[in-house]
Amino acid sequence: MREKILEIAEQQMKAGGYSFLSFAQIAKALGTTRANLHYHFKNKETLAVEVTKRFIADHHGGMVKMAEAYAGNFPKYFSVLCEDFLWTNFENHGRVGTCVCAQIIRYPDVPEVLLNLAKKHFENLRKILLEQILSSQEKGIIKKDVAGKVIAAEAGCMLFGLAQMALYVEPHDCGIMKEVAANWVKHYLP
Repeated sequence: MREKILEIAEQQMKAGGYSFLSFAQIAKALGTTRANLHYHFKNKETLAVEVTKRFIADHHGGMVKMAEAYAGNFPKYFSVLCEDFLWTNFENHGRVGTCVCAQIIRYPDVPEVLLNLAKKHFENLRKILLEQILSSQEKGIIKKDVAGKVIAAEAGCMLFGLAQMALYVEPHDCGIMKEVAANWVKHYLP
């Protein structure tokens, strides 16, 4: 039961953040009572914190593994990150959104613990992107005439911009989105 609660809560938070999280809707989807949900999670905030921590752990672990697999090859890393983060997520979870933290950060009137978790997640993403870019610049895979921080900031914008666009494009247009990501990276190739 706990796992099902977390899965439904994550989908709700991807769709609209903390404000979309609803014990009543989860109970209805599971055919149980709100009291039964409260047995597993004290309140909305504790459920949201658990969902967010779980989401971050899953995605951070994946990003780190990819970074290790493609160390020093930012173009390949970015391509695989887009594929995993965006396209695979939409295929597996539908068009509800890709990131719990993106929804949390959008509405700053959430509990501070959630806001801090989301900020930390984005700081970790920026750090991984920057490390990949700097390593790629050292290897001559990425141009050195643009600061790594600038490219990392653009990469973050690309990821989240593509994620928002993927919410409304037709599935057959995902190829165009992949091409947009690939073309952006080409600007930084020597």
